[in-house]
Amino acid sequence: MGDVVVMDKDGLGAPQTVGIDHTPEFWTEPQHTSPDTIENAPFLSNVRVDSSKWLPEYASPMSPSITSADCHALNEQGAFNVPGPRIRAGILNGYFQFVHPELPILSPEDFLMVLDKGYSGSRGISFLLFQAVIFAATAFQTADSLALEGFNDRREARQERFERIKLLYSYGCEEDRITILQSVLLMTYWDDTSNQSQDAWHFLGLKRAQPLRKEDSFDRNRGFGIESLGRVTSETG
Repeated sequence: MGDVVVMDKDGLGAPQTVGIDHTPEFWTEPQHTSPDTIENAPFLSNVRVDSSKWLPEYASPMSPSITSADCHALNEQGAFNVPGPRIRAGILNGYFQFVHPELPILSPEDFLMVLDKGYSGSRGISFLLFQAVIFAATAFQTADSLALEGFNDRREARQERFERIKLLYSYGCEEDRITILQSVLLMTYWDDTSNQSQDAWHFLGLKRAQPLRKEDSFDRNRGFGIESLGRVTSETG
């Protein structure tokens, strides 16, 4: 399988080449205890679990508060579903070409580095943030790519991916406040006013009600600072 060209973070200049790994086209979850076993063993609801067993290799572990029962419930509802490598590359191309220039809230270099097949470091991508990036870029995904994933149309894909983020957020899968804010900002790309459930602005309101603390310090590896995020939320509020 060849390399995929991804535009640089400004959409100008020489493109970046991103290697594609050789994992299956669609992420296949490992075998786990069946939901019936959980129902017959209530004690599992309080058992802490190594969440990395449920996630793609490029994802960082979820919050240690997540239990085995949580993982099973999230899996049953499709929260762990992700595009395969080839489709993912096309989706990310759309993200960095169209979404990132308007909402530069992450570092393209670091994000793509972790996804590169040759990466051997210990850093991972927040799974909540990854799903939010995929959701935001769905607005620019090609019809052929959507069809390959089994979606009937773009709205169906966006709805399903939005629900995945809501699930991960609601279960408390991510503890880092800046990462949560990044993800919630990307959720604002959902514009379905017909949905009577909680929309992106609800989650953004919740996050703004929990101001960033002094210890949530600037991390240059993320490509932005607290001040930048504060400016973005004030502009969208």
